[in-house]
Amino acid sequence: MPRPAARAVVSFVLVLLVAASVEAVPVTFLEQSRSVRAEASASDSTSGNIVTVSDMIAAPDFADFEAAVDASVILPFAQADADAWQSSRITPTSITAHGTANGSESRDPADLALAEISVSSFFSLTFELAEPTPYDLSVDLGLIGMAEVIDSSGAVVMIEGPDEFLFFADLFLDDPPSLLHVSEEGVFAPGVYNVFAFATVSPWHETISAMAVRTSFAIDLVLPEPSTLVMLTLAGLPRWSRRRTARFRDS
Repeated sequence: MPRPAARAVVSFVLVLLVAASVEAVPVTFLEQSRSVRAEASASDSTSGNIVTVSDMIAAPDFADFEAAVDASVILPFAQADADAWQSSRITPTSITAHGTANGSESRDPADLALAEISVSSFFSLTFELAEPTPYDLSVDLGLIGMAEVIDSSGAVVMIEGPDEFLFFADLFLDDPPSLLHVSEEGVFAPGVYNVFAFATVSPWHETISAMAVRTSFAIDLVLPEPSTLVMLTLAGLPRWSRRRTARFRDS
């Protein structure tokens, strides 16, 4: 006959299983800010004026967001091109966001021409968890460009928890690898979280007549079904994390 302690454990397990079978993981989405923006400017001695073209699209709510913008200025002695893209989706069991920012500039130094770009893909989401929730995170950052054009071009992914920063990864033009992959799994404690990511290109160098930069980010954050939460609870893992990181250099 089972001992009282064993019966208590069995009863607790049954309560967890019943609760998990009838209720989804409680996630409350609080705020979101998602956008793509592109701006290109150019001038030369022939026109005498600075020509600027820009475009921006922002997500109005938590619905799926798929957007692309571009801006281009072509003058006799200067050219600037910029484009940005993002595809993101927010659901109670998964948060995905992929974004890119691309830009190129060319000018004739003998003409005192000017070419500038500013382009970004931006993602921010704030949500609240009512109870410990397991997660599986995969992040990819990419950057292709000239090391001499070190400015504010790069990609960042960050997750802020109730009391601290839980995850941070970045890739900028002065970093050796052009690709960065990080995967992590663990359990989020109850509280408010912010997921933040961006890819941006804003190069400028007065001695280089032509340049091109591409940056990107990809986030896949999975909040498993309640049955997974039960198994983690039974395994005695109230809070843990494990990270795997890989860096690659273009050949």
